[in-house]
Parts: sequence; structure tokens; C-alpha cells
Amino acid sequence: MKCFVLTICTICTVVIYAQPADTLVHRAKELAYEGDYEKSIQLLKHSDKLEAQLLLSRVYAWSHRYDQSLALSNQMIKNFPEVVSIYRIAATTALWGGKWLACYQYCTLGLKKGGDDLVFGLIKLKALMGHKKWEEAKKWSEALLIKHPDHQELLTLQKQIQKKLFQKELIVRHARDYFTLDS
Repeated sequence: MKCFVLTICTICTVVIYAQPADTLVHRAKELAYEGDYEKSIQLLKHSDKLEAQLLLSRVYAWSHRYDQSLALSNQMIKNFPEVVSIYRIAATTALWGGKWLACYQYCTLGLKKGGDDLVFGLIKLKALMGHKKWEEAKKWSEALLIKHPDHQELLTLQKQIQKKLFQKELIVRHARDYFTLDS
């Protein structure tokens, strides 16, 4: 009985991994979208195709395995330094993982490789906001708005930045007034 079960498992594994890369990636993508990250990861781990590795990096990030996603992204960057989507995945993963400096670096590299300035600009802006660098975020958002004045997400983020800067200014004023009155 054990031999029979082992044989069936082996046959299933061979069938799954013998599928063409696009079928494997498609199935792994479906599993990931359904929230079954583990099965998706298991399918993708055994493929050395770039498309599978890109998806694997995303699935790691979706499942909050930011370090694994970034390690894989770094390996892909070494192997395929001209593929801009790797930098976007890495920047987004670093953003989600709160790795602000890494996020800035991936955005800068992605832009140097010809990536979309709005995509990388928004990721960097969100990292600046997450890092609570409000003055830099304000300058960055203003620079982006020059090129993309009607972009709704950018306009919303700029309002959030303005609100934070206003709150910060109120706190400073209140503290200054408080200590001035005590003198």
C-alpha cells in the first residue's frame, strides 16, 4: 500500500512539474489569487523561468515573506539587470516591508533602467510618507505633479502630506506657545 501511495505521489509530482512553464505559471497564479500561497510557491520554486521567478517574488511578498521576496529579486537583478519589472517588484516589496532605504534604492535603479517615472515615483512617495519624511514627500509630490497634474492618487497623497505637515506645524506652535507662556 505504501508503495502504491508513493508511486501515485511521484507520478503527480512528475505530471505537475513536467507541465509547460506557461501552464505552471498560470496555475500558480490562480492559486495565489485564491490565497493559496503555499501551493503557488511550491509550484514556482522548481522553475528557473524568469516569468515564474517574477511571480514567485510577488507571491512571497503577498504572503508577507518580504526578505525572501527581496532575496529572490536581488538574484534576478544579478541575472537580468535590464528587466525593469524586477525593480518594481523589489521596490513594492521593500515598501510593504517597511524597508524604506531599500525602497528608495530600487526606485532609483528602476528609473535609471527606463522604468515609468509615475510608477516608481508613487512608490518612492509612499516610502517617504511611511518613513515620515514629510518635507521630502512634499517636494517629491510637487515634482511628480508637474508631470502628472491630474493624477488622482497623487493628488490624494499630496493632500495627506499637507495634512500631516499642518498637524506637525500645529504641534510645534502649541509647544512654542506653551513654553512661552511659562517663561
